Amino acid sequence: MAENKRYATIAWLIVMAIGLVAVLAFLTYQYGRGGRGYFSPDTLRMRTQREFLIPLVNVPVWRSRYDVHQQPLVTFLKEEGYWSPTNNEPPRWILAFHWNDHWWDGDLLWHKELVRDEFWIQWTIEHPDMARVVWPLVIQTLRTQPDGEHYAGNILRCASVTENTREFELLISGGRLPNK
Repeated sequence: MAENKRYATIAWLIVMAIGLVAVLAFLTYQYGRGGRGYFSPDTLRMRTQREFLIPLVNVPVWRSRYDVHQQPLVTFLKEEGYWSPTNNEPPRWILAFHWNDHWWDGDLLWHKELVRDEFWIQWTIEHPDMARVVWPLVIQTLRTQPDGEHYAGNILRCASVTENTREFELLISGGRLPNK
């Protein structure tokens, strides 16, 4: 009789463990999906990775291999001569985003701007004088400033609300725009 009770207890523990693992797997799949990406101002490439994290504790269960690619805007900027890769070894990788179904946050401002490919390509075509100032400043900031990723987004936001290089330079230097 004691033997049967022992087997029943072991069986119950196994069922509970399987149930717990199943619930954890379901929660991880439903709420732990996410991804992260890095941009290299040296190679001008993005590397992105999918991941599953255990919700609430954010412990990684699985991460894919990195997918390395180039965004259409970056390709355009290279073709137009605004940006070019460097030979820095090893290349610097800057966090661009890290999101998850559980917490939905994680895009840095400069990445939010850079993924607006169509807007910035059209803006560059329509504002060539400003583009000659803005794009070299963005890549220089990403390459040389310790927190360049924080400043690059602000540079792009300033560019999107100004009409000419004078207004842009005034705005990023801390001055105020004249009333229009």
